[in-house]
Amino acid sequence: MHYFVLLDIKIILFLVIIASIPFHVGAVSSMKKSNLKNVSHNLGQSINQKIATTLDGHVYLVWSDTNESTEYSQIYFSKSNDFGKIFSEPLSISNQTGNANLPVVMATGNRVYIAWEDNSGSDSIILFRKSSDFGNTFGKILTLSRPTIDARFLSLSANENNVYAVWRAAEAKAPKNFEIFFRKSMDYGESFENIVNLSNSPGDSLDPQITIPKNHPNYLYVSWSDCIEKNDNPFCSIYFAKSIDNGLTFGTPAFVSKFTSAVHTPLIGDQKSKLLSNVLPPKVTNADTHQTFHNSINPQIISSKDGKYVYILWEDDFTPSGLSDIFIKKSHNYGESFDDPINLSKSMGISRIVKSTATGNNLYIIWADTNSTSGNFNIFYKRVTENGKIIGDTLKISKTLETSIPADIAVSNDLRNVYVVWSESKINQFDIFSSKSNDGGITFSTPMNLSLTNGNSVDPTVSINPATNSIGIAWCEDVSSNHDIYYLTVS
Repeated sequence: MHYFVLLDIKIILFLVIIASIPFHVGAVSSMKKSNLKNVSHNLGQSINQKIATTLDGHVYLVWSDTNESTEYSQIYFSKSNDFGKIFSEPLSISNQTGNANLPVVMATGNRVYIAWEDNSGSDSIILFRKSSDFGNTFGKILTLSRPTIDARFLSLSANENNVYAVWRAAEAKAPKNFEIFFRKSMDYGESFENIVNLSNSPGDSLDPQITIPKNHPNYLYVSWSDCIEKNDNPFCSIYFAKSIDNGLTFGTPAFVSKFTSAVHTPLIGDQKSKLLSNVLPPKVTNADTHQTFHNSINPQIISSKDGKYVYILWEDDFTPSGLSDIFIKKSHNYGESFDDPINLSKSMGISRIVKSTATGNNLYIIWADTNSTSGNFNIFYKRVTENGKIIGDTLKISKTLETSIPADIAVSNDLRNVYVVWSESKINQFDIFSSKSNDGGITFSTPMNLSLTNGNSVDPTVSINPATNSIGIAWCEDVSSNHDIYYLTVS
């Protein structure tokens, strides 16, 4: 079974943006900025950047790059030892003869872990490489996904000596059926143990996500979408599995996106959004059919530091209009059981691309939402406090009448500052915008344009520099049809 309609919406939107926007001059913001860096600085196409930041001032960037000498995409790496003031010359990590794409990076202590998809052979595989000296040198390339085939949608996590990877792939047999596979290292990525099939279902499993509680590293939480065919159309559900012994064993996957309460009834008080909409009333749906067959896709999983509270967010069309909203489900007992789902966005439009982060007892959530029939996305935000007991009002962060997608969010360790970044269209030009909260995410500043160069800016990623309480933002910039990776420190 192949469900092309379920391609990751983030990838689709990014490709549409890159293909459709013309060349313009970027605006200049009045916000104090320093150290704007063109990190990739080559004549090829640099995209799909990821960022990792450590407490001691190290910033690590990885991205896909064709460079100017080859048509094949490779994985490049650059690092900074001073919170982004100076970056090293780009280093080729993949060194392959075929395409290497979609890298991920994790950093803990002096170790840097990088993994990516490689299409050098007849199908896609997951490769892995690590550094034990702050990215100065890297060890040999390991193949994580063999003997599975057509491996994609990698999620990577690391804590102490443990490194964990999950991905979507198929076993080398007919008929091809995609499953979620897991592999772990307990020696800082030097070697990996046997592959484990986590989903083991008759349908196709997609979009795996893994997280480790920071203060409970022997616990692992994994979520994914699992899809079946119904009348030649896929219907997808969200599943969850956990391990309490460093990934040695996993419990039976739990069906998370099942609705057990009355249809469309608020499940924790009346958490109605204060947003207003002038669109037409929602159409009536068959509640019984919709209860059984509705689409739940693109899960995100987050846990508290101690692992007691587990949150799973996803996109779901279990709504009065049949359009997608953002839903959340919470566990307060280490993933043993989950409360009923809550509709967070409650939009009359389309809600997509949810992202979130947890700090202290709070959860901070953003998503892209049309909130109307206009078809243009804007950035919306909610704060969930007291370990999920209180759900705040919905705030519209972006102010444009055009499109704002996708976005990222970061929160300072003292919970005072919340930063949201996104790419925003203004007269067919895309720039990077940011909004900041100084009161823990209750109110936000007027959005500011961070783009400083000539070109279209898309796909922003943000991280906190803990020592300076500043933020670092990386994005893809198109200048004269040449894409480069830029990094900006914002005070």
